Order: sequence, then structure tokens, then C-alpha cells
Amino acid sequence: MNVTSPNKPAAANPAIASGLQSGRHWRGLLSRDVMLRSLALIFPLLLLGCATPQTVNRAELERLKSHWHEPKVSIWYYVGSKDGFHYFRHYDFGSEKKYCRISDAELSWEDTFPLTPHRKNWRALKWGVYERM
Repeated sequence: MNVTSPNKPAAANPAIASGLQSGRHWRGLLSRDVMLRSLALIFPLLLLGCATPQTVNRAELERLKSHWHEPKVSIWYYVGSKDGFHYFRHYDFGSEKKYCRISDAELSWEDTFPLTPHRKNWRALKWGVYERM
């Protein structure tokens, strides 16, 4: 009787051993493929969730402007206007980024420009901690 040790493959036939190894290989590829497809479906949803602005009124905007984590890096941007709303982003060290919009009926704004995702075109604002200086 031929007994194999636990560290050696049970299949003495190289063709069978090769088949067992290729089976493991395909299972690895299939699980990786499933994982990549899942990420491909989930990732855009995460981006959409991050890119949806919170609609605020004037009082809520004032409240948001008054909260910051680190004054040295807290900065508000006007990022443009679209469909009767003005859009703003706030970046702060160690806290969640804020993205909000307010109706142009609630907040009049001069020198508007179309909403843009390009940060180089955004206008830095002296809001939050900078209003108190």
C-alpha cells in the first residue's frame, strides 16, 4: 500500500496532479474576477454618494461655515452655479469634506460662473475661521 505524507500531493500521476493544480488556479481567477466585478459596480456608487451636494438654506449654510476642525487648512470654495443654485465645497484637515448648494433666491452672488469640477477654476472664499480675522 502506498501511503503519502500530508505534505505530498495524493495524486502520483502527474496528469492528475496538474489537473488539481489548474483547478485551484481557475478558482483563484474566478474569485478574483468576481471581486473585481463587484468593485466595478460598487465604486461608481461610492463616487456618486460623495458627489451629491447637500441642499441647505441660509441658516444652515451659516452653521456649516462656523464649524471647522483645523483653522490652518480650513477653506471654502465657490465652485459655480447651475439651475438656480450656487455650489460650495469645504475642505478641512481630519474631517469630512462638505459639498452643499443653496438656492440663488436665498443667497445672491456676484461674479457667478458655471459649475465646474476643475478645482483650478474654483474661487477660494474668506469664510469660516477667516471671517473672524
